[in-house]
Amino acid sequence: MKFFQSRKFKIIGTTALIAVLLTIAFIFIKDKKELRDNHKFTVGTPIRYDVNSNTGNDMVYVYTIDNVRYSQSFPCSDFHGGCRTLINKHFYVMFNPDNPQNSELLLDFPVPDSITKAPTEGWNKIPNIPDWQQPKSE
Repeated sequence: MKFFQSRKFKIIGTTALIAVLLTIAFIFIKDKKELRDNHKFTVGTPIRYDVNSNTGNDMVYVYTIDNVRYSQSFPCSDFHGGCRTLINKHFYVMFNPDNPQNSELLLDFPVPDSITKAPTEGWNKIPNIPDWQQPKSE
């Protein structure tokens, strides 16, 4: 019992916590870099807004690549109901073709009604958007 109150335990615990946090940060940064360096685009649809008291609120969106349906979430603050109004609307999704679960819903790029679906493998660029306006992963 004294071990858990010892200085050695506190040092080991603090070191382990820092190692876990650094690992999570490294994975997050690596995924963002891979998405920025290698991406395609498809159409995604927000389907649900989850209110989580512990982890924050998330928007859940779905998209399909090569006939496989993916579901991802991202933090979204529903200040004045903004996120809830996006449900069932269509937006472009940037995804990594080598790892389609690595994706980003692009809320600044709504899909026009004239586009009903994306090619099964996605687009290299968002259609009808000039090169200088094409999104980059942040």
